[in-house]
Amino acid sequence: MTASPVTAAPVAVRATLPRVRAGVRRLSWRELVGGGGLVAFVLAAVLAGVVSPWSPDALAIGSRLQGPSTAHLLGTDQLGRDLLSRILYGLRPSLESGFAAIALAAVVGVLLGLPSGYFGSVIDSIVTRILDLLVAWPAVFLALAVVLLLGTGELQVIIAIGLAEVPVFSRLVRSIALLAARSDHVVAAKAAGASAPRIMVRHVLPFVVAPLVVQFAIAAPQALVAEASLNYLGLGTHPPAPSLGAMVSEGQAFLAYAAGPIVFPIAVIVVLVVCLTLLADGLQDRLDPHRGAERRRP
Repeated sequence: MTASPVTAAPVAVRATLPRVRAGVRRLSWRELVGGGGLVAFVLAAVLAGVVSPWSPDALAIGSRLQGPSTAHLLGTDQLGRDLLSRILYGLRPSLESGFAAIALAAVVGVLLGLPSGYFGSVIDSIVTRILDLLVAWPAVFLALAVVLLLGTGELQVIIAIGLAEVPVFSRLVRSIALLAARSDHVVAAKAAGASAPRIMVRHVLPFVVAPLVVQFAIAAPQALVAEASLNYLGLGTHPPAPSLGAMVSEGQAFLAYAAGPIVFPIAVIVVLVVCLTLLADGLQDRLDPHRGAERRRP
């Protein structure tokens, strides 16, 4: 006699819970704190329209620069707008631009680094010269130059930050591809007549995935800070749409009257960067056994 769907669902849930608990227990405190904090920030940004107490653009000139209260939990800015609502909505461009820029850098890094490390010779020399040219510019100044050339906006910020991070990802992929291209299984695939694109995708790329995940987590805090910096300079999200960097820029002129418009956005940026840094640290320990062993050694 088979169980009905109504009774089978709770049984499946009860059977799954022990595996979930075991998986959580295997996570380090860095992964739990960093990952949990990141999930909380992402949910706050996604659900901003639901949990936000006010519209982020609602003006109330009579309530300018107020401190935290029951009506405005974090106070108001120089135009009477609710700070909590603007921070919740301001998380969206920060997270979207930061993660999209790193994803762009990772994709371009693979496209450049994989053939560079696998083929070597002329292709490697050309790619290396391009990367050297990008590295010659400090990342922030390179991003600033790209935004000034392409114009302001979220898409331009993504391209600017992504381009600044490309050398790191490309060199990482290139170094791994150099080693993998000389391994026995790649030599065997070449002897079997497999094409170069097939070998790179099926036999070299899998070695790149884990380091790319760690590098993605390491670069994400830098991208978020760069995004906030460009918005602080007025080169990112167009007002009146809120962004954390622009909120700091707008509030600094009124610091003598109220610190909230600066302190709270900066605090959110700092906590978000700390969460991402902890998560990256935990992922490094998990994916690099030697590093994890060194940390656990008394």
